[in-house]
Formats: sequence, C-alpha cells, structure tokens
Amino acid sequence: MDSHSAQPLEAIREQIARLEAKIATLHLLIANRSMSLEDLLRASDLLGLLGHELDHWRDLEELVRRSTP
Repeated sequence: MDSHSAQPLEAIREQIARLEAKIATLHLLIANRSMSLEDLLRASDLLGLLGHELDHWRDLEELVRRSTP
C-alpha cells in the first residue's frame, strides 16, 4: 500500500478512534449514575447512534482495506 492510498484509510481509522473515545466517555458517564433518568435515556440513545456510526466506519475501513493493493 503506497502513502497516497494509505491516507483515506488513516483518516477512517482516526474517525473510528474518535468515535470509540466518545463511546467510552458515554459508558463512564452512564456508569457514574450521576445523571437524571432523562439524561440517562438521552445518553443511551446517543450511545446507540454512535455504535451504528462506528459500525459504518468499520465497514468503510474494511472496504478501503480490501480495495487497496
């Protein structure tokens, strides 16, 4: 893989790392149990959305990795 083709893959991996960090932060906030029930429900919804987005980015990473010589 040359450096030109590595750039998109690197950007995808950076996005995945950012999403994983956000998910980890939400897990910590939820585990703290210092939020109201309404905030917990919002955090749970956001966690689900971030999880779906993370799945899409991982799928994209796999596609780019497979299509790059």
